[in-house]
Amino acid sequence: MKDLFSSRYYEHNSIIHTLNPTLKLLNIIFFIIILVSIQHYTCFEFLLFTTIAILITNLAKIPFEKILKEIIIFVPFLFFILLFALFKEGDSFFKYGLINITYTGIHTFFSLFIKSILSITMMLILIMTTPFIQILRSLKDLHVPDEIILIFFFLYRYSILFIKEINRLLNAMKIRSVDLSSLDLLKNFGSVIGVVFIRTFERAERIYQAMLSRGFDTNKFIAAYRSNSVKWHEIYITTGFISIIIILKVILSIYV
Repeated sequence: MKDLFSSRYYEHNSIIHTLNPTLKLLNIIFFIIILVSIQHYTCFEFLLFTTIAILITNLAKIPFEKILKEIIIFVPFLFFILLFALFKEGDSFFKYGLINITYTGIHTFFSLFIKSILSITMMLILIMTTPFIQILRSLKDLHVPDEIILIFFFLYRYSILFIKEINRLLNAMKIRSVDLSSLDLLKNFGSVIGVVFIRTFERAERIYQAMLSRGFDTNKFIAAYRSNSVKWHEIYITTGFISIIIILKVILSIYV
């Protein structure tokens, strides 16, 4: 059983795979910032940014079905989180009792949903084209605090333990004749989460103390995975990509 990140790495020799990890991370962060910063969206703008994401996916030579399979996992969470945007103040579209869905709310909901999907797509491209330890090295190059890098490292290294802990608890519930497809699971959901949290916290503390006793040092560990040296063609690619995004941002702000 692999961890949550290495299982998503799609090995290939594309131009996106070979691009310097730090520059790749900068490009994706810049794309997401521009995407989120645009206030009023039209179908043309959504189509434009979607086209860019599709082109990058194509350049990375990642099968579209693999990307879609990963995106679908996030859809239920996005719907739940963004559901309250439907009730934003504005002209009523549907009203029943206290429920009042507005046109403004519908526009906001779909705008945030598409922004989120495109942002997730770009982050998936980063994860699928870059070994995770190189992403951590890139964060170090960008002077991200060591504490944050350490959190990502433990998430990368020990995410599988969290999954195993949940599976073990679910198996224990099955042995005790708890029907996981019924309301019994919902009734015991709170206690399951509580037990998983306590066990995970205790195991994480034991692991961290064991690593410290063996001389673990975040700086030395991350420094052992050096990023590739920046080549001129990578600088040209990064400059060109950022320039295109800026030009599109200016054009959209003027004419749309």
